[in-house]
Amino acid sequence: MLANLAITLSDNIAWRMLDRRLGRENIANYLRSIGGRTVYPDGQNISTARDMGIYLQELLNFKNKNPELGERLLDYLSHTIWDQDGIPGGVQEGVRVAHKVGSIYQVANDIGIVFLENRPYILTVLTQGLDDRFCSNRHDFKPRLQVPEEVCLVSLSAYGR
Repeated sequence: MLANLAITLSDNIAWRMLDRRLGRENIANYLRSIGGRTVYPDGQNISTARDMGIYLQELLNFKNKNPELGERLLDYLSHTIWDQDGIPGGVQEGVRVAHKVGSIYQVANDIGIVFLENRPYILTVLTQGLDDRFCSNRHDFKPRLQVPEEVCLVSLSAYGR
């Protein structure tokens, strides 16, 4: 239930409860064990596009080993309250996208798996230093991830191959 809330509603309280229950160090050790390199540096909750891509690939691997639970997690990521604020940028309607957006002052991020038939791909977009046209401010909790055209072109180029 907490994972569902943390993913589908971006519920930070649910995430903090999971973080406390699992233990930050246990989470960090797991992320490092699957290849993460930038894991809570100096205690900060930051990452890299590379690491986020590794985590999404591990989710796909997990789904192959644990189909029911893996599919449930992908379903959460495919049906968030922010679905309209992230990846499609050129992905045809009807193509499943499992993604998670994140947006705070001058930051707009989106990571996801685009399930093209016979050719899914992972896309991670992490930004910083954006002006308010592209992301929410600290007092507005609804992300406005209106990404610049260049970001959409990244997805289009992967999709079009």
